[in-house]
Amino acid sequence: MTSFHLFDKPQCPFCWKIRLALVFNHIEWDSTTIDTNQKPDVLFKLNPRGTVPVLLVDDKVITDSVDIINHIARLPNVNKSFASEAALSLQSYSDNVIGVAIRYAIFMRRDQPESNWDPTVLDACQDKWIAILAHLNATFKGPWFLGDRPTVADCALIPRFALAGYFGLTGVCNFAPLKIWFNSVLSSGLIEKTGPRDFQKILVNRAKQCGETLGD
Repeated sequence: MTSFHLFDKPQCPFCWKIRLALVFNHIEWDSTTIDTNQKPDVLFKLNPRGTVPVLLVDDKVITDSVDIINHIARLPNVNKSFASEAALSLQSYSDNVIGVAIRYAIFMRRDQPESNWDPTVLDACQDKWIAILAHLNATFKGPWFLGDRPTVADCALIPRFALAGYFGLTGVCNFAPLKIWFNSVLSSGLIEKTGPRDFQKILVNRAKQCGETLGD
């Protein structure tokens, strides 16, 4: 029987993407949580860059989230639609556009006291987030992001939506299809199962404080 072991960081969206892919495809795995401020030697032995995620599949080491997704997609019993061209395109958009657009709002609110927050930076990230939501809203098919079953697109986008909401970016509720999709994610228990501890509860509470109605 094939074994899967994930070297992981709870809030890392690339790691979270892999956890969702494993859950959606009913793959059991073990994990090692990595403190990226004190990286253990074993991580560098597996990946000289010292980054996560790293997935061990038996003795095979896979060190990039896109490569990990591609490996999962080729496994027996994984539906071909999981990594369709459209799903992989949305993964690239999530990894390379969304992450870049909103990361400074996340880093600032996560790592600095509120007295050091730069409102110009936060406003710019909020504006970019609204533009991203408008683009995604035009792409959405539903009930999962691209249709009747979860795909790589859901794996990539769920962490981005969760992190954006957790760190104070709003606007999902202005786009009814996206609100319905993300509410279904919240009610499914996926955030609780695959996200950082207590993330869903705090996410819903912060959304309400910001005037959103997620989780209702």
